Amino acid sequence: MNMIDVIQLRGSVSENSLRSAFTQLCARQGALRTSFHFPVGAPPYKTISQKMPQLQVVDAQSSDVPMLLEQAQSTPYDLAQGPPARCALLRQPDGQNTLVLGFHHAVGDAVSRELMRRELFRLYTANPSHCTPGEDHTGFAFQEADYSAWETEELNKGRFSAALGMWQQVFMGYCHPKKLYLNRKMSLDAESEAGTKTLELASDELLKLRQFAATHGSTVARVVTAALAGQLMRSLQQNDLVMAMVRQNRRHPRLQKTVGSLLDLMPLRLSAMSPEGLSLLGLMHQMNDISTALLTSWAPGASIAQYCNLVEPSRCFFSVIMNYRHAGSDGKVFDLGDCEAEPQVPLVSGNYTCNLVAHCRESQDVLEINLSFRLSFMSIETASRFATELKVISNFSTPF
Repeated sequence: MNMIDVIQLRGSVSENSLRSAFTQLCARQGALRTSFHFPVGAPPYKTISQKMPQLQVVDAQSSDVPMLLEQAQSTPYDLAQGPPARCALLRQPDGQNTLVLGFHHAVGDAVSRELMRRELFRLYTANPSHCTPGEDHTGFAFQEADYSAWETEELNKGRFSAALGMWQQVFMGYCHPKKLYLNRKMSLDAESEAGTKTLELASDELLKLRQFAATHGSTVARVVTAALAGQLMRSLQQNDLVMAMVRQNRRHPRLQKTVGSLLDLMPLRLSAMSPEGLSLLGLMHQMNDISTALLTSWAPGASIAQYCNLVEPSRCFFSVIMNYRHAGSDGKVFDLGDCEAEPQVPLVSGNYTCNLVAHCRESQDVLEINLSFRLSFMSIETASRFATELKVISNFSTPF
């Protein structure tokens, strides 16, 4: 999956300072120089190269920028050869330059994107000298590899068994009619053609949705998740659904400045067999209880899911992944001396290993939801009904 950060630069841009800043950023963050290897009959492993990703400068007309952004979004990475990060400066004759900062999701998450952006701007304004991987990088001694070693050590202390027990309890008796295993690739054949749906709630609708959530002791994220779960239960004619909730995994205090794909997939099981039946408020109440438990648990979800998939290959795991995040510095204008940098809406693309992925971004003024799904699992009509129901909920009505 490609993670793309698009930044508009207005004013005079120093290519040498930008190139130097990007080089030093990659030197400081080992994840941006990582390659992945999958030998036959042996465990996969990662290596960190001394080879730096290079800044690419492209002269382009303003009319060509959308096409170039689409190419950046869709061009795959060679994870075996590396590097898994790219940076391109699209120079336009009208002085409106576009900076495209991208990386593969295997080496970075949404927090990493904001970290990279801020660090790149800081290094740019400092006009740093060229930095090599062997130099001292104060504040960045703790890398993703160090965290992986620390997490493995913690799991070996007995926490793995406790976390596995929690997962086994969540999935007990669960049987999903649309089987899909966590490690399978998404093949777009006739039976699994993909569909997409994008919806947006403007500031007035989002304000009402926040008021509705607060009235019921909940959050917008939980309301959206409950509404999507309810729509899926009705369209699939089932009363039991397990969704994966993406959770930031930066518990270690030294990870606040570390680029890496530090995420957990935590299991969220919702049922229509509760005393309240299949109702929005009932699902929201379940969300409140389960989310509190997940927030206080120490269970590296991705690790557990991979383990379970290996030892129980017939077990079905996630068909739905809900990735809900609050926008950070997106939209903030950064002063870079002779130019200004204004981040645009980030882009995400790629194939998924489940039936539905919901990317949600809640900022102060807007809620954006992007659905990517298999048409054999969710129809365009179902996605449209979900969008309509969110607007109904924002008017303090419960559609089911």
